[in-house]
Amino acid sequence: MRFLGLICTFAASITIGNCLLCTECYNNTTPNCEGSIATCASCLTIITEEGHGNGSVSMIEKSCNLYPEVCNISYSVTADNFHLGFVSSCCDTDLCNHDTIVAPTKNTTENGVVCPSCVLQNGTECVTNQTMRCVGDETRCISFSGKLFDQGSCKNLTLQGCVTENVCKAKHLPLYPKTQLCEFQNLMCSEGSSTTSNKC
Repeated sequence: MRFLGLICTFAASITIGNCLLCTECYNNTTPNCEGSIATCASCLTIITEEGHGNGSVSMIEKSCNLYPEVCNISYSVTADNFHLGFVSSCCDTDLCNHDTIVAPTKNTTENGVVCPSCVLQNGTECVTNQTMRCVGDETRCISFSGKLFDQGSCKNLTLQGCVTENVCKAKHLPLYPKTQLCEFQNLMCSEGSSTTSNKC
C-alpha cells in the first residue's frame, strides 16, 4: 500500500485534481469482482442485470469514473420477455468502490401504462402489434436500436417496451453502459396508452 501511495503522490504532482485509489475489475457472470488498483479522480461501480424469460445474469464493472453523466443513477427497461436493470455508484475516497452495491429489486406492480412490446436480435427493426402492461417506475415507452458487444463481436439489438422516464430525459444516457455498447443507433421515447382510458 505504501508503494501505491507513492504512485498517487507522484501522479498528483503532474496532474490537476484529486488522486484516489480505486478498484478496477469486470465480471460478466456475477455481481462481484476483485481486481487491480488504479489511481483516479473518482471511483465508479456499475451493475447491469439482464434477463431473458425466467433467467437473468448480473454484470459488474468497477473503474475510474470516466463518465460523470452516469453517476448515482438507476434505470430499467422491459420488452417482451427481456429485462435490463442498471444501477451506478460514484464515490471519492480511497478504495470506496471495493464493496459491491446491490441492484434494486424490480417493482412488478402495474402502473396503468401500456406500450408496444418486441425484441429482435441480429435485426435492425422491431415491428409489432403486441403490447405489454408496464410496471413500477417504467412509465414511458421506448424504441431502441444499437449494436452490443457479444463474445468478441458486435451484434444488432432492437426493441420496443417500457422504460423509466430518466432514460428519456437524459439524451446523453445510453441504454447500455458504454463498455458494452459497440454502436448507438436510435433511442426514442413516447407516451404509452392507459389501461384505464376506455373505462367510464
